[in-house]
Amino acid sequence: YVETLAENNSSTCDHTRWLKLLEGLILAVQCFGGELPFFFLSGWIIKKLGHVHCMTLVLGAFGVRFIIYSFITNPWSILPVELFQGLTYGIFYANMVSYANQVSPPGTAATVQGIVQAAFVGIGVAVGSLVGGLIFQGANAFRVFGVGCLIFCVLHALAMAILGRHASYPFPQGRGEAEGQEMCRMSTNSVQEDYVNTPEESEPDAT
Repeated sequence: YVETLAENNSSTCDHTRWLKLLEGLILAVQCFGGELPFFFLSGWIIKKLGHVHCMTLVLGAFGVRFIIYSFITNPWSILPVELFQGLTYGIFYANMVSYANQVSPPGTAATVQGIVQAAFVGIGVAVGSLVGGLIFQGANAFRVFGVGCLIFCVLHALAMAILGRHASYPFPQGRGEAEGQEMCRMSTNSVQEDYVNTPEESEPDAT
């Protein structure tokens, strides 16, 4: 899409001199300007807003980001938009793994995380790349998906608000003990039991 914008805004081939630089800067802004700060702040944001509201925020940010893409004509204007990566990936990814850890039964956190990663990376990214590549039509694609994300943002917020009013809906409350502390305690107890049950070796007779 960046290359298409560059071609449309240049009557000559001079854009080839700075195009790869721009594509590299886009990744730099995504990582250092978007993801890094929000990964650092993700714990505080999730604690303040909660997992459900963070997911609503992510869907809304995706919608706004895609719609802005659809109206951009100058490819260099994409750089400030990449700061949305902090919300659409930094907060989303942290929220995803945190929620998976919270709802997993004790001792199954690694298994649940594996299932979540398989669904997100193995299925979601693969299918999204395939389908997105087949139907990609430049600005129109971003506009359609942007509006779709905003619609799902509103539907998600309404659904969570309705479900939250019913006390019977089991919103996860988390475990009282952190998974890592629990596994450490179990491992320590196991080592102590093995030490107690092992017969002491007698000292060799000096004679």
